[in-house]
Amino acid sequence: MSNLKHPHIVSFVGSSIGTDHMMLVTEYMPDGELYEFLRSPQHRDYSLECAVSFARDIASAMDYVHSNKILQCDLKTSNVLLTTQNSLTSQSKQIVKLSDFGSAVAVDKADHTMGTVFNAGKEEEFAFGIVCLFLFYFCFR
Repeated sequence: MSNLKHPHIVSFVGSSIGTDHMMLVTEYMPDGELYEFLRSPQHRDYSLECAVSFARDIASAMDYVHSNKILQCDLKTSNVLLTTQNSLTSQSKQIVKLSDFGSAVAVDKADHTMGTVFNAGKEEEFAFGIVCLFLFYFCFR
């Protein structure tokens, strides 16, 4: 995760390992999970433009992860986090970033006896489809 540098992947800052604990420190994502955002009644003004933008951001992050020969293996709306991106030239906008690489596996180091490693690319495409289904369903509810 520390090697992944992409605008739509949560940045890894550091870690702390003790005798009875292990902590990862990542970029602060103040707006929470996409899952909670979509289900929240206060986001009834969620637009199609926003849904398409979120889908594009997630696809871009997944493409980057796959181009680095890594399988994320846990794409779901609760592993996509939101933050607000401020710009000096335009209005601030909400963006999404992929998180939770705890199940991730490097393709070249994967144990190919595991059935899911061979199918993980297809499983991630399916998972992306489900995330998009959520994005567009909640956009039109």
